[in-house]
Amino acid sequence: MSYGQGGLVKRGKIWHAHYWDNGQEKWKTTGKTDRREALAFLRQITEQVSRSGRIDTIAQCVGLLFADYVRSERESLYDVKKRVEKHILPYWGKRRPQSITIEQIDSYVESRRLAKAADGTINKELAALRRALNLAHHRGLIPAPIHIAAKPLDNARQGFLEDSQFDRLKAELPEHLRCITIMAYCVGQRRGTLTAIDKADVDLAARKIHIRAKQFANKAKPRVLPIYGDMIPALEAQMQTPGRALFTYQGERLNTFYKAWAGACERAGLKGFLFHDLRRSAVRNMVRGGLREEVAMGITGHKTRHVFQRYNIIDEKDIRDAVQKLEAREEFFRETRAKPEQLPKEPIN
Repeated sequence: MSYGQGGLVKRGKIWHAHYWDNGQEKWKTTGKTDRREALAFLRQITEQVSRSGRIDTIAQCVGLLFADYVRSERESLYDVKKRVEKHILPYWGKRRPQSITIEQIDSYVESRRLAKAADGTINKELAALRRALNLAHHRGLIPAPIHIAAKPLDNARQGFLEDSQFDRLKAELPEHLRCITIMAYCVGQRRGTLTAIDKADVDLAARKIHIRAKQFANKAKPRVLPIYGDMIPALEAQMQTPGRALFTYQGERLNTFYKAWAGACERAGLKGFLFHDLRRSAVRNMVRGGLREEVAMGITGHKTRHVFQRYNIIDEKDIRDAVQKLEAREEFFRETRAKPEQLPKEPIN
């Protein structure tokens, strides 16, 4: 299937088809109980929707984007749909893909900035538009689109927690979020990676967790996480809960928990703190704890040192520690300046 590709969902005994038409998700019952017959029904619908492969509007390219997210089972489909339907389709939906110009891109960026949108948010919107056009081009449905460049950023978040703040947050969290939060703070994993862990991946005796390749957002290689500190009792209790998934809520695998997280943060006096900020805290704690960068990167899964360093945030405590070390160094050299033979062979850490 090409444009309009969708999927099947079973409700009771009947398969229901969902697909996209001009950027709009649509549902239709197949009336079939056999999956192969339902798939043939879905294929017939999408072939009608495709209109012989013609792409007249950017909204149709967006249909390809949504279908690609469904096929790839990407957990960010909800966020992408929300962003595209709110901003991309109203502005770009009725335009022809071949008509896009650099001036129009600049005009869109300016309109979003006037609406107080951050450049990082605008880049995500432009990335969705770029992906939609590239999917249509790779299928031979439109000519090569213009290059849509991302806007330069200098907006690394400064969110991180000290241990005392983390203790306050843990006290306010609902029970089903405590273990996953402790893990994020200790080993710096993304929410999607953590929620995908099964109990079979956890080896408490060997103090390690196996992360399988499909749990990664960036198709990285599998890796192993250490189990230490507060993770040990938290995981021991979590392993006693029912179900295959390590983290569950009301009998289902835990997925998103924005409201519960935001409420706990506000009660702990940390309004606006993001779950992803725990990843930054973990990186900083690893570096403070003396881990070599390559070891810490192996645990967190950062591919490049550049991105890792964006997470390795320096705060006032780091500055105070640095001042104390530098003052100690200066004092040492003042005392030994008259005695060159006493100068150390290695730098003072």
